[in-house]
Amino acid sequence: MPSAGWLSQVLQNRAQAEVADKAQMLIQSMSSVRDYTSTHIGPLLQPQLNTSPSFIPETIPAYSATEVFQNLRKSENYREFFL
Repeated sequence: MPSAGWLSQVLQNRAQAEVADKAQMLIQSMSSVRDYTSTHIGPLLQPQLNTSPSFIPETIPAYSATEVFQNLRKSENYREFFL
C-alpha cells in the first residue's frame, strides 16, 4: 500500500502538470490570436487606418490577444487559474 507522502507527491506532480498544460495552451492561444490579427484583421482595416483620424486598437495584435485573454479570465473553467 502506498504511503501518504508518496501519494501526496504524485497528486502534487499531477496538479503541476495540469497547470503547466493550461498555461502552455493559453500562451499558444494568445500567439494564435496575435498572428490572426496580423495576417487577417490588420490588412482589412489598413484602408481605414490611412484615412481615419482615430486610433483603431483592433489593428494591434497585442490588443486582440489582451481582449481574448480578458474574456477567458471570465470563463468559469479558468477563473481559479488566474488567482
